[in-house]
Amino acid sequence: MMRAPVHLATLALIAILCALLFTACDPKPLVNLHSSADLTKLQIKFFEYGNTSPETLYVIKQETAQQLYKAALASPQPAPGRACPTVAGPGYQLVFWAGAQRAETIIADRGGCSDLFLRGGDLRQANQDFWSLLDQAITSVPHVTHPDRLEIVRYQGNVQVPLYAKITSAGKVQRLFTYLSTFLSTSPSTTGLCGDQTSPYDDLFFYEGEVLLRAQVFRGDCSLVRMLGKTTFPALRLTGQFQQQLDQELPSMTFAPARPDILEIEHAPVSIQPGSGPDFRISRDQSTIQKLYHTAYNLLPWPSNKDSSCNLQGAEGSYDVLTFFQEGAWLVSATAFSSCPTVSFNRAGIMGGYASQATQEFRDLVHQVEKS
Repeated sequence: MMRAPVHLATLALIAILCALLFTACDPKPLVNLHSSADLTKLQIKFFEYGNTSPETLYVIKQETAQQLYKAALASPQPAPGRACPTVAGPGYQLVFWAGAQRAETIIADRGGCSDLFLRGGDLRQANQDFWSLLDQAITSVPHVTHPDRLEIVRYQGNVQVPLYAKITSAGKVQRLFTYLSTFLSTSPSTTGLCGDQTSPYDDLFFYEGEVLLRAQVFRGDCSLVRMLGKTTFPALRLTGQFQQQLDQELPSMTFAPARPDILEIEHAPVSIQPGSGPDFRISRDQSTIQKLYHTAYNLLPWPSNKDSSCNLQGAEGSYDVLTFFQEGAWLVSATAFSSCPTVSFNRAGIMGGYASQATQEFRDLVHQVEKS
């Protein structure tokens, strides 16, 4: 059966849906888990539907992690021949820890049939008990009150390499955090994601130990502040007073072109078959990461007057999703399909993505990372 052409803006959606079909492979072997009592911590990555850049990270304590893991195991296996609604939803990657080692990774898809994917291809259909516990876990995450460090990623548009700054001065970090906290209590709400790909914005990562509070400050036509890590928290309109406070602090910080030091790469077939799924790997090879990162940013933009659709007929080929990190900050993700001449880019907080023209050099570097 031939498939209709798929527009580039939807390719990231395909990558997310494919990634949610089977359990991700950890870069290190998982420890043997004898019972839920062995679990000590849970990390939750949250992905907005249609965006391959992780929105935020929640760190959940031991008791909640154990309860959520038992709820996943208690979820029923899907009935044969079930019909899944075509309802899009966000995705979650649940990483359970036993001490200093990963014990289990569960992929949860809130769209369609609400599937859960455990180790070894164990497929479950999440019930209401599981989703209620997950919602409670996210709602009850520890809050940042006295951050000890701040990382900032500054985006200046699609083609410019983002800038990065890190602040460890407790006084300066706390002052910016106080500005933000005061602003949150007074500003009126507005719309959600920013639809302007060229809008400049700062992505602020406030850390207190492992606990994260993330804020995105959009300027230009968007002019809003998005809070990530706060459930059901609306986007807020950027006020002149808050922007003035930020402008007094941020120019004193030293920004430099971002240099990612971690690359997560996902490789998977376009057509998922039983027993197969995406392979996740982590690269810390600085030379390769830098070369691939700068090659990606030097790709030519996809012509605006040229059709960006991609025909995935025959369900052949594969795709790669590359996510670049600098320390705790997420920079950008790039999705490339082997059968498409384009690469689509996503940043958290931006609606949709933008396209560039893939080159053989870029594809060769991706393959090099896969094999290393």
